[in-house]
Amino acid sequence: MALTLEPPVRREIERRRRKTHDKRIAHRLSAVLWVADGKLQHEVAKLLGVTERQVRKWLQTYRTRGLEELCTLHHRGDPGKLRPAQIQRLKAEIATGRFLTAQQICAWVEATFHTTYTPRGIRDLLPRIGVSYHKATGFFWKADPDKQEGFIHTYEQQKQEADGQKTRRYFVDACHPVWGVEMLYCCWLLVGQRFLVGVGGGRKRLNILGAYCPEDHE
Repeated sequence: MALTLEPPVRREIERRRRKTHDKRIAHRLSAVLWVADGKLQHEVAKLLGVTERQVRKWLQTYRTRGLEELCTLHHRGDPGKLRPAQIQRLKAEIATGRFLTAQQICAWVEATFHTTYTPRGIRDLLPRIGVSYHKATGFFWKADPDKQEGFIHTYEQQKQEADGQKTRRYFVDACHPVWGVEMLYCCWLLVGQRFLVGVGGGRKRLNILGAYCPEDHE
């Protein structure tokens, strides 16, 4: 069955696929986009390394329950020795980015809940409750992620309004490569979480001024 996506819906699906850190959700979103592009279900299944039946289930979920349900992972597995309230408290603590190793989580769980885990046991538990190990995202202290998202939204809106007109848009800015940027680190975080760490405290820099047109990369 054909699948048609309105432009705003397609942009939202593409945005979610770009932002997610969970491969399972990315696969689901890719399946919807590719089928809407005209690919056959068996072709999509082969590209994603899943069965055609799985692709059909994803498409059925999207058609009948919507995008939010498609992006929701219901299976979280057995939490083991910890109660649901303890799991939620552990996840809230992990979201602060304080744990760099599984051993640190073991120590915190034992001190807080008086429950003993081995590092291997805690590493088995964490993926089941929606936690993964990845690198924090660096940003310069003056950057405002919310304003950056707003700028991108405004730019995309202006492109739509000027559709068909001979309009060229250039991004003009100064680039300041900084010496002595602090090293980013890896830590345990919630699946899909983006943990921002401020970097760039050095005074030595190279100033470069440039203009860029995303339409033809001039």
